[in-house]
Parts: sequence; C-alpha cells; structure tokens
Amino acid sequence: ERSDEFMDALEPHIKAAGVKTIRFKKPTHTKPAPEALLQDIVEQADLVIEALAD
Repeated sequence: ERSDEFMDALEPHIKAAGVKTIRFKKPTHTKPAPEALLQDIVEQADLVIEALAD
C-alpha cells in the first residue's frame, strides 16, 4: 500500500530523533476503526501520524 511506503520512508527519521514508533492498521479501509483499536492507540500513543492510501 502507498501508506506503508510513506510510513517506511518517514519512520527512520522519527527513530533517528529518538522517538519510539508503533504502527496500527485498521482491518479494512472501507470502515471506521473498531473501538478496541482506537482504545489501543489512545493507551499507547502520545502522537499520531495518519497515512492514507491513494
């Protein structure tokens, strides 16, 4: 997916700054994220970068 390409290019720069990265992915791009996934993100992340496939 194009969103993976974007994140693959961005992630080394983020890690070089000493920031830990975690990736989350919705089960399908056609529906909103499940509540459980959103809760995981809230509990584990301080910052979110959203990448959309195009």
